[in-house]
Amino acid sequence: SLIDNNKSFIGKVANDLFRSMNLAQSGLNLDTDDLKQAGNLGLWKAVPKFDAARGMKFLTYAAPAIRNAMMDMVRDAFTAFEQRMVTEDKDGNLWICTEGGGVNVYDRINNTYRWYRHEEGRNSISHNNVKAIYYDRANEIMWIGTHLGGLNKLDLRTNRFTVYRMKAGDPTSLPSDIVRDIIPYKDKLLVATQKGVCLFSPATGSCEQLFQETKEGRGIGMVASLCIDNDGTLWVAATGEGVYSYRFDTGKLTNYPHNPANPNSLSNNNINNIMQDSNGNLWFSTSGSGLAERRFIQ
Repeated sequence: SLIDNNKSFIGKVANDLFRSMNLAQSGLNLDTDDLKQAGNLGLWKAVPKFDAARGMKFLTYAAPAIRNAMMDMVRDAFTAFEQRMVTEDKDGNLWICTEGGGVNVYDRINNTYRWYRHEEGRNSISHNNVKAIYYDRANEIMWIGTHLGGLNKLDLRTNRFTVYRMKAGDPTSLPSDIVRDIIPYKDKLLVATQKGVCLFSPATGSCEQLFQETKEGRGIGMVASLCIDNDGTLWVAATGEGVYSYRFDTGKLTNYPHNPANPNSLSNNNINNIMQDSNGNLWFSTSGSGLAERRFIQ
C-alpha cells in the first residue's frame, strides 16, 4: 500500500523531528508514533494533487506535506497547554508561558521550538507552572513568575537562572511564591502575588510590600493582573474584590467592586487581566462575565 511503501521515510522524518525539537522533554505528551500517524495523513492529502506527468517522484512531492502535517500536530499539542502570557525578544522569538510545560520559545525564523523546564539539581527554572513573563530588553533579562516557584531571573547573555523565593519571617522577600504578573515601574518591578503586590528591586533582590498603610490595602490577597495607565495610575485586579486604583504620588487606594444595584459597575469581581488600548481605554477581562471597559466602573 501507499503507507507501507513509504513507512521508512515517514518514520525517519518523525524521528528526526522528535529529536531536533527535543519533544521528549517538552511535556507535550507526544511520541514518534503520534508524528508518524500525522505523517500518514499528510501523505494521503498529497495524493489528489500529485501530477506524475510533471516528472517528479511522488515521495519528493509529498515530503513537505508529511513534515507539515507533523508540525501541525506539534503546534496543536503546544497550544493545548494553558498559555498565560506571551512576550517577544529582540530577535523576534516568542516566549510563551504554559501551565505545566515551563516556558516555550518559538523561533519564527527557523520554525523551531525550545523549552525551559525545571530540572532537579540543575540551574533551571524553578517550576513548570508559569504564570507571568516580562522582558527587560535593555539588560537582556527575562523575568518569569511561577506558581509555587517564586520569581525567576533568566540572564539571556549567560542562560543562567537566579530564583527569588518567599522566606518566612523576612519582610524583604517575596510575600508569596505564587507570582501572577510582572510589570516594570521606574528601575524596579511590580510583582503581583497570591498575597498582594510588592515592589521588587532587581539591583538588590529585595521586595517592599505595597498598600500596607490602610486596613483595606493590607486585606488585598491574590492579585491576578497589574497595569499602569497613561496617567501613571496603577490598576490592580484583586481576585474576588474587583479592581483597585493606586496613585503613587498621593498613596490613594480606591476599590471598584461589582455592585448588582449599579449597572455601571464591574460585571464581575473576578478580573483575570487588565490592559490599556492605543486610544487610552482600559479593558478588564472577567471570569464568566466577558469584558468590561473603564467607563463601566465609574
